[in-house]
Amino acid sequence: MAVNLKKLRTIAQSLRAFNYHTAAKLEKPETDFRLLELYPASTSVPAPTSTSRPSTAAAFSEPSNNDETKVDEAPPLVCRLFTTPLSNPCQPFKALSYVWGSDATPYSIHVLHTDPDGTTTTLKLPITSSLYTALLHLRDPETSQTLWIDQLCIDQSNNQEKAAQVSLMGKIYSSASQVLVWLGEAKDNSHQLMQLWAAVGQEMRDIGVEKYYTKEGWPILQRILDGTNPDDLETQQFHAIVKKHAGDFAARIRDGSMTAWFQREWFTRAWVIQEFCMCPDTVFVCGHERFEVDLMLLAGQVLSFTTREMMKPPHNVTISELGACAEDPTPHFFSCRKRRRKYEDKLPDATGDTLFDLMRKMFVGRDTRAKVWRDRVYSLLGLAVDGEVLGIKPDYEDLWGEEKTRDIMTDIARKMITNEASGRVEVLCYARSPKAVKGLPSWVPDWKTNEITSYYYVNEATDQHYFAACGQQHLKAETIPSWSSHVLGLKGFWVDTVDALAPANEVWSDVLMFDSERELRCLQQVVYLLGMAASRPGNPYPSEERRAETVWRVPIADAWQVDGSWVRASRDHNVHVQCQQAYDCLLWDRRQNTERPEEARRIYEEFGWEEKRQRGELGAKYRQFVSVGGGNKKPFLTAKGFLGMGPPDMQVGDGVVVFCGGRIPFVVRQLPVKKGEKETFQLLGEAFCDGIMDGEAAVEENRRDFFLETAGISAGFPESPRISPTFPHQPWPELHQIWKFGTSLRRTTRQLLLFVDSWMLAAGFLASTSSAIGPNVPDEEKRLPGKPAPMPNWKWPNPFQSSRAAKYEATCQVQRSFKAEEFKLDDLAQNPPLGLLPWRDALKDVFAEREYPGGWDGIDNHGYDRNVLKMDYETVPLKVREWIEEQERKELPGQGLFALFARPAPGTRVFKQVPVPEEPTPEFREKDDRRVVIFAPGAIYESLPLWLGEDSGCDDEMLDLSRYSGQAKNGGVIGYPIFHSKPERSKGERDIEFSLLAQVVKLKEGETEDAEAVESPSQAEAEKPAATEAVKEAVKEAAKEATEAAKDEL
Repeated sequence: MAVNLKKLRTIAQSLRAFNYHTAAKLEKPETDFRLLELYPASTSVPAPTSTSRPSTAAAFSEPSNNDETKVDEAPPLVCRLFTTPLSNPCQPFKALSYVWGSDATPYSIHVLHTDPDGTTTTLKLPITSSLYTALLHLRDPETSQTLWIDQLCIDQSNNQEKAAQVSLMGKIYSSASQVLVWLGEAKDNSHQLMQLWAAVGQEMRDIGVEKYYTKEGWPILQRILDGTNPDDLETQQFHAIVKKHAGDFAARIRDGSMTAWFQREWFTRAWVIQEFCMCPDTVFVCGHERFEVDLMLLAGQVLSFTTREMMKPPHNVTISELGACAEDPTPHFFSCRKRRRKYEDKLPDATGDTLFDLMRKMFVGRDTRAKVWRDRVYSLLGLAVDGEVLGIKPDYEDLWGEEKTRDIMTDIARKMITNEASGRVEVLCYARSPKAVKGLPSWVPDWKTNEITSYYYVNEATDQHYFAACGQQHLKAETIPSWSSHVLGLKGFWVDTVDALAPANEVWSDVLMFDSERELRCLQQVVYLLGMAASRPGNPYPSEERRAETVWRVPIADAWQVDGSWVRASRDHNVHVQCQQAYDCLLWDRRQNTERPEEARRIYEEFGWEEKRQRGELGAKYRQFVSVGGGNKKPFLTAKGFLGMGPPDMQVGDGVVVFCGGRIPFVVRQLPVKKGEKETFQLLGEAFCDGIMDGEAAVEENRRDFFLETAGISAGFPESPRISPTFPHQPWPELHQIWKFGTSLRRTTRQLLLFVDSWMLAAGFLASTSSAIGPNVPDEEKRLPGKPAPMPNWKWPNPFQSSRAAKYEATCQVQRSFKAEEFKLDDLAQNPPLGLLPWRDALKDVFAEREYPGGWDGIDNHGYDRNVLKMDYETVPLKVREWIEEQERKELPGQGLFALFARPAPGTRVFKQVPVPEEPTPEFREKDDRRVVIFAPGAIYESLPLWLGEDSGCDDEMLDLSRYSGQAKNGGVIGYPIFHSKPERSKGERDIEFSLLAQVVKLKEGETEDAEAVESPSQAEAEKPAATEAVKEAVKEAAKEATEAAKDEL
């Protein structure tokens, strides 16, 4: 029967506003909870004065299970709310896990309430669109079901009730008969992938491998997976499943459904991990498909072993396509779930996860988010085995207050460090700067997204503790009463003072292997410091031979793996040989970096590269572990001669210390001492210091009291926190060197003249490549290679390398990383994922006759080597998107820097840019997930602070572009891309990652602002005339050459 819309409108007008006190008052929020009975789809909404139960006479049509539910045409949602004790619920219930999404509540659910006189009243309770869609899919056509849903079962306007109920959420989910994980509507072939997960997982369960998912059974499982015994029946069955489903998984990777699945927002929310782990019966629901979550764990095991099969014919999946598998966000979900289930089942040695364990799993290297900052902790309390003993009580007063959030996070950190039962000094390993929460003490972690791995990761991964810098006699934290809740007092040991840093003062990245030149420079820093130490009197190490070992121990933080287990690095494992091989490999790689192919080929053969690769003699394993030891660190030398790795903002004069109970050393900076006050320190971060990691410095003569407090943002950020540019930043003449066309020069004389003219006048970004953009890349002999040169009049030099920077200190600092794809103009003729062919014609139209904005660091690679970036538009920060659209809308100077396009269907083309409406509208923003943006790296510099400003703690300054300039000035904002990886194009890779850094700066005390304007040219300006003439001559010569070539063709 069709929906009676007129009747519904009449009823809606007479509905009463919802009130929890009226509908289902929760008298004891500390022990009781609300449940929701969702009526079937066939339920009609009763008239407001009716005394009858809701009718189930099929007043509305049932949504089809074969098609997606149409939200606008669906029957109204009808339910009732009631309360019950959590200790003994009056009836079984299911709990929903989902993503709230936007706080807007455009939809409603009709809540039936029976008054004392027996009158049934219908109350309208507003709900979010995400929940509305979920309930439309989840409700049964004929029967009611009882659910617990946080958005509806907790009075969100009552902070006291919310705090009490959040404390019970772990128990609520563990008491549920089933947890429904709602991933969203069916799209991107999700139904096929859901069916594949379920089918493969069931086949794995049927052959019985699930019983080996225990500590005792793991060796057996490894033998099955590795095929150690080919005659074993279970081994044969497993590998038969792998071969059977390789093609199925390949199809899901090719059609994008695998990537789309892993990118669903549910996997990024902090709250869902607790909801995923607490109930034995948990199912994934997507559209109208559902399956048991544990089947995905089993199917994922098969997926990881199908990669080799998928790369073979007939599947021929490429390495870049297999990247979809690498983005799997579920391993830490299943790790937490398995540990919790074993803990609940009281299995031997089952300890579960502490809050500290969970915080590391969720925020280190993970894109885990929560709208309210304190929910990063509250969301995990119910799952943490020490959640109750820590005594952390949710507090939702002053939800967005900076001071309140600071105090809450500080109190949480203190309890996690000092608690008698589960306190860990290693919590300090994640207390890094800059802070995302304004005013947070230096010793308090803010648990921001994608935290960098700590040295403690290796220590925790071993059965026996790996390091014991505090010694075996001081394994418990020893706290000292302090005069303020923001000051942490700890007993410990003073090890030594930082005496020297490497000349480049360069921070090691955790992605060093993307850049062999930078990797070599970083290893050379350790060699340099070792040489400095050897030239001084005294040796803190037992012998000269032991001191020499620092050159291979320090870069990897003494961490090595043997048969999958972490061990201390030693000569027995030939780590020193691997280090030498890595060093040689990087040196030879540098030598190959020549423009002469024949010379590169000779060097390659002379080194015996291929033979060494086959024998495993390129030091690849050592280079892999450098990232474990060097993530966001830099090497240092102490006054006594110890070598180590420390935090990026450390300076000469800082102290290396060990706290009682801490297995990892730390670097601190002494703060100015006021008369009559105690000595205080700013915590800079964790460290590795070779020679003291086994308690050598934990002796009485070094004992000291440390009071850690807030010191604001350190002014000690390195002057060169990034890769040194291949070319210096300096003003350059306005003439570009444009490359030759690679296609045929058969054209009219007029076209030829226009061509030469464009060469001389640098018509723009893609104007001079328009002829080269065809179905084929030009032959190599006709292709003019790029000749990198600085951009003319480049106005964004690196402000952190400027001599002016020493006069300023940072009051706020933000650093974030982004993912993109990097292409060259060579790639315009190739299809994705290797090229930009679908957007080729549109790019020509957008960028024609526009000046190329520049590559990284203001370098123009010229020719077909000019690079552009592509990003999914929804991953670009909102403030940047708004800026891009405003530039286009109002034809401001930033117009044309970014090209916004729709994401085309496979095999189709895009011929024009997405038009920006005259006024911002929500409807335009809703389609951001279906768009891409293409731009040159140089376009980022114009709006760089906007990429970092949102939720940074210094939003007001960062989002005010009038404060932003190329050099430091008092109260201004400076920024720069401090890192960008390079794709291995020869392997079909295009994905990159880049990191941006911005600071709000002020003059240091006693310093004065320079008299000249902040934007004044650098000293290199004096060299401009000579450089100008040199480039003019080069351009003239190139133009003459092109003209002669054109004449020959004609």
